[in-house]
Amino acid sequence: MKLNTCVLIIIVLLAFVPGVFANDYTVKSPNGEVSASFEVKNGDLFYTVSEGEAQIVSSSKVEIIEGAKIKVVEHSIVENDTSWEPLWGQFSTIRDHHNELSLSLLADGIPLTMLCRVFDEGLGFRFVLSEESKGKKLNFTSNCNVPANSKYYTPEGENGVNGPVSLTEIENIQIPLMINQPNGSTLVLMESDLYSATGFESLKIKYNFDKNELDCSSTAVSKGEGHITPWRVFLLGENMGDFLENTVVLNLAAPCQLDDVAWINAGRGIWDYRFRGYNTGEFEYGINEKSLLRMIDFAAEQGFEWLNIDAGWSKRQESLEKVFVRAREKGIKLMLYYDRKNSVFIEDDKLFKHYAELGASGIKYGFMQNNADFTRNAIKAAAENKLLINFHDHPCPMAGVERTM
Repeated sequence: MKLNTCVLIIIVLLAFVPGVFANDYTVKSPNGEVSASFEVKNGDLFYTVSEGEAQIVSSSKVEIIEGAKIKVVEHSIVENDTSWEPLWGQFSTIRDHHNELSLSLLADGIPLTMLCRVFDEGLGFRFVLSEESKGKKLNFTSNCNVPANSKYYTPEGENGVNGPVSLTEIENIQIPLMINQPNGSTLVLMESDLYSATGFESLKIKYNFDKNELDCSSTAVSKGEGHITPWRVFLLGENMGDFLENTVVLNLAAPCQLDDVAWINAGRGIWDYRFRGYNTGEFEYGINEKSLLRMIDFAAEQGFEWLNIDAGWSKRQESLEKVFVRAREKGIKLMLYYDRKNSVFIEDDKLFKHYAELGASGIKYGFMQNNADFTRNAIKAAAENKLLINFHDHPCPMAGVERTM
């Protein structure tokens, strides 16, 4: 009897010691099938992702200021059910139906907020920084514990393999990373709204051999009040085809920031690079005025709206006046390639204005690599000069920006 009383007293006392028993903060999707749970254990923040009764991602650590101890101040959950109309794409209307968990946190005494939005087809979470965080180094890291026997698919460039890859053999894993789990479910790990998260580079994923888990990270320096991280995103589906209709990434991205969108006209196009060297028996295509004029006529006859003129044209731009005239006459928009690596003929700050003055409607930007700040600036400059932009050669995977810009 005395022993039982002693145990009871210890349990009661422990219940009042902060951090000994973790509080679980869970937010579910509108249909109740998908859920994300967060808890603080010994000052560290952990999350899990579940679908039905199955844990898709088991308990995994997440942080924003390295080593900072986390305390939950308050939390709330709100539902959003709205719709919006994309300017272009496969959907005329997109429904944005999610439940959002807001966690007010202290990280070593610095206030910040974590937001987690859960949809029927996936979820995303991000941090919102405070003025008190200004100047602090941010390291948005999250571990991802998935079943050991999962199969992985990741972009590997033009020479990639058509099948699952071994993450132990890849130094820098590209996103989106698709994970086929042993129970048959499919998970895609990526991010959204990197465009709005100034200072952050794109998500880096490495396989942790010691812990048999994925380590995800992106870094920046806090700009203070209102500075945000990208959304860390998990898309869910039964098979790969489900992700073709998944709108979570678009719904998480910031709404359109452009006042004038009348000039944006997406469409189908042809690519002169695929014609070069082709001989019809009467004519051989090359990088010259006659070839481009024939391509413009062909595009117009076949109902295309665009012609992408690839590398080499810039060395002959003075002789392309007839090409621009014919394109305007036929209603064909020209996208001109710019090889930043090998064909630099104009400064970056004058490039987009120069293309617009030539009569181009778009720019294909080559060899800028995975550089988020460079990509943000290029997108902004393209919009200011009313040019569509297409990035080439392992570009920054800035998912969701097609909604924002």
